[in-house]
Formats: sequence, C-alpha cells, structure tokens
Amino acid sequence: MKYSKLRGMSALVALALSAGMAQASEAEGEFHGYLRAGVGSSSEKGPQSCFDLGGNTMKYRLGNEC
Repeated sequence: MKYSKLRGMSALVALALSAGMAQASEAEGEFHGYLRAGVGSSSEKGPQSCFDLGGNTMKYRLGNEC
C-alpha cells in the first residue's frame, strides 16, 4: 500500500513538472535547462543513504546521488 502511494505521488510530480516545461518552451523567450526530481526511501526507517564517487568530486553532479 505504501509503495503504491509513493509510486502514484512520483507520477503526479513528474506530470506536473513536464506540464510546466511544455509551457516554458511556448513562452516568448526560450528556456534551455535541466531539472530533475526524485523520491528516495530507506528500508531501515532511517535517513536515506547517499552514493558518491569518493574523493574531491562531490561538487560535480554526475554520479553523486542522495
């Protein structure tokens, strides 16, 4: 039950964000950008753990996920 609610919410968020992006492209100016959203969970009832590449690369986005 909890998983289906989470899945439904993420679908609604994706739909809402994609509708906003479609409107932005039809506006007077042009929009070129990147937007990403996601939902995380933990099986241990604690905070979600992060994945990183290690070293001094945390300032770069690619491969560093929380």
